[in-house]
Amino acid sequence: MGRQLETTVSFAGVTRRNAGVHLDSKALQVSGRPRIEVAFAEISRVEVDGGRLSLATPRGLLVIEAGDQAEAWAEKIRSPATRAKKLGLRPGSNVALSGLDDPALRAEVESAGARVVALKAGVDLVFFGVESPEALSRLPGLVQKLAPDGALWVVRTKGRGASVSEDAVRTAARGAGLVDVKVVSFSDTQSADKFVIPVAKRQRSAPGSGAPARRKRPKERGQGSS
Repeated sequence: MGRQLETTVSFAGVTRRNAGVHLDSKALQVSGRPRIEVAFAEISRVEVDGGRLSLATPRGLLVIEAGDQAEAWAEKIRSPATRAKKLGLRPGSNVALSGLDDPALRAEVESAGARVVALKAGVDLVFFGVESPEALSRLPGLVQKLAPDGALWVVRTKGRGASVSEDAVRTAARGAGLVDVKVVSFSDTQSADKFVIPVAKRQRSAPGSGAPARRKRPKERGQGSS
């Protein structure tokens, strides 16, 4: 995930053409040999001049021909999004954790003005940790606890050797009636996939029930209160 470009790059005076450049939430990588990776933390100065993005680092100046994306990239490097922002933690939100023992996440929830609550109908966010494919069978039940416009984050281990693959998570979530909208780096070892209820289904569902809302039966003509 993140932003990508194929462009001309200069690093410490050496120029590469048609280089692949990837910008994620913590660092910038340039493909080629040797591969270049520059963490935001080591960048001391960010400048934009006519579509040219210049980054000062202790190893030398990194210059990227970013065109009309230069200012957006510069802003992301200057002010990287916090994990709380990427996860959608907002003041007043009700957040439930399931299968996930994460004191740091609890602290972030509280710092954002949200509340960690018991898993119940109508929660705004559910964070669901999965360590085996069998755990995914719980998804339909968790969907029943979501507010219509809520979101369910499935937290899984990163990497090819992970016990639960990204494809398995998406297949199970879609089978539970959800659509995937985002994936973020949850930690150094975990990714989080965000799923929501499709808009059309939200309109037909009662809050937290997961079932079609009952329409009020219109009164018959001539019927009234006595």
